[in-house]
Amino acid sequence: MNKQSSDPKQPSDTKCATYYVIRRVTGKRCFFSISDYECYRNLLRAQLIIRESFLHAYVLTRREIHLLLTVPDKSAIFEICRTVEAGYQRQLNQRYSLQILKWNSDNCISPVCSSYILPAYSCVENLPVILRLCENPAEHPWSSYRYNVKNKDDSLVNEHPVYSDLHAEKSERSLLYLSYMRRPLNPLFDQICRLVEKGRPLDELNCKTSKDACEKSFNLLKMKYGNWFLPADTKADNFYQRFRQIIRIE
Repeated sequence: MNKQSSDPKQPSDTKCATYYVIRRVTGKRCFFSISDYECYRNLLRAQLIIRESFLHAYVLTRREIHLLLTVPDKSAIFEICRTVEAGYQRQLNQRYSLQILKWNSDNCISPVCSSYILPAYSCVENLPVILRLCENPAEHPWSSYRYNVKNKDDSLVNEHPVYSDLHAEKSERSLLYLSYMRRPLNPLFDQICRLVEKGRPLDELNCKTSKDACEKSFNLLKMKYGNWFLPADTKADNFYQRFRQIIRIE
């Protein structure tokens, strides 16, 4: 898998499916230093290439890992997790002589249809804030936020077509996605985690937004951020129509 370009490679096989995956350890933490995060990322990158899979959003925290990825078949997820975690354990043994990390044995994996890709993106990248590890997702370095919002290179990430379709220009689709991320997320996060932990599809989410709620959210953002909130040379009315589409107006 190559680094992102202005025309990113995307999953095209209709047999491919996108999944939300949660991995946790039973102890207090699975990462102990910056080099541990880097090691895990390198192992994950290698397995994504081998399994011909695409990672769209991810976050690594001290105790848990959330991934949004598209795979050729569900078995690839188990192979990716098993191989990465085994390789990571070997590295920890060499560095710290640690006992074996105990990962969750439950299949915390949920299929995600196209209508719920953006809620899943947002849930993954807002996790550090929800866990109170930081006040802004930009402050957490071990996530896809830096690519999807900040336009920084990240060789792990390949855009999902739903994200790519937000806008032809990367800078402006990042802005549209950022406007989506700024919605209140805690109730949605709880719903997503419960469904993933049960292995249930995310199309059971109750996350449609009413017209009034959309207008309130949009106006608050415009009031707080002014012209910065709107893409350059974009009329507010046109941008608002696109904003409504993104957050799934009934």
